[in-house]
Parts: sequence; structure tokens; C-alpha cells
Amino acid sequence: NYFMSVDSHFFETALICENGDLITPCLESNPLLYSDFCEICSAKTISKCPSCGATIRGLYGEKYYVNHSSMSAPKLSICYRNKTTYKVPAYCCKCGKPYPWTVSRVNEFNAVVDATPNLNEEEKVDLKSSFPSVLSDSPGTISASLSIRDKLGKLSSSAAGPLKEILTKVATAAALKILGL
Repeated sequence: NYFMSVDSHFFETALICENGDLITPCLESNPLLYSDFCEICSAKTISKCPSCGATIRGLYGEKYYVNHSSMSAPKLSICYRNKTTYKVPAYCCKCGKPYPWTVSRVNEFNAVVDATPNLNEEEKVDLKSSFPSVLSDSPGTISASLSIRDKLGKLSSSAAGPLKEILTKVATAAALKILGL
């Protein structure tokens, strides 16, 4: 006979580079994974929001104490609930400001839109204003996704390709589904 009791629920701290590469979603449990710079792109890493200082949410966990018999001491065990579905967040959960990788992706998307042929100024403005709404699931996500899909559909595959590449990196699953990506 064994018993199990939940001690606490918590979020680990994530370590992410300023370009959005995930270093680890569980820094406290794995401090040896800490690095000052990303091994993929060499960008500086952060574990706190640059705007407000809140830690970046990593994996959601539950601490359990498990006792397999009345003769042994309970052992601490941790279960992570979102281990396979963790996605690098676009915005801080405390202040709502975009993380550096989100700002970089918005700037990159806007620059690519400006350089895309066969779009008039109105279409460029619409694409740029729609992009932030596909980064999080919000009331504007569906209409923004439909607008972007419509504009991308008018472009050649070579012109739409770079924009689609950016979208696949940062858009939510719901937006990607509407966009057909």
C-alpha cells in the first residue's frame, strides 16, 4: 500500500534567448542548464521579463510526496503537466508587454511586408496591423488570421514564403489552422 499527497502547485522559470530559442522550461530543477548565451544563435538569455522583472513561466508542476510503505519516509516527486506542449510565451503574464523575441518577430514581419512586391500600401498596413493579433488567442485572432490569409493568397509562393515562415514560428495553433499553415 502506498499513499500520495500533493504538496504544492508551481510554475518553473523558463530560460529563453532574446531571439526566442528555448534553453530550458525548468531552470530551478535543472540549474546546470543555465547559460548566459544561446548555443543556437548566440543571443543573450533571459529568465525574467525585461519590462517588469517577473520570471518567465516555464513548466507547470505539482510536488507530490509518495510513501510506498509505512516503514519508509515519503519521497518527493514532481509531475509536470505541460511538458510536451510547452510553448515559448509571446507576452509577459504579469505586465502584458511583449518579450524581446516577440518584438523582433513583429519588426521582422513588418520589414518583410514592406519589401514584398505586389502589395499596395493599404494591404501592407493591414498585414502589419493584423500580425500582433495572431501571436495570442484573443477576440481579434480569427479576423486577423482571415485577413492575413486573404493577403497571402494573392501573392506568389516566393513572395508569401518568407511571411509564412515567420508566421509558423510565432502564430498560435488556432491562427495557424485558419491560415492553413
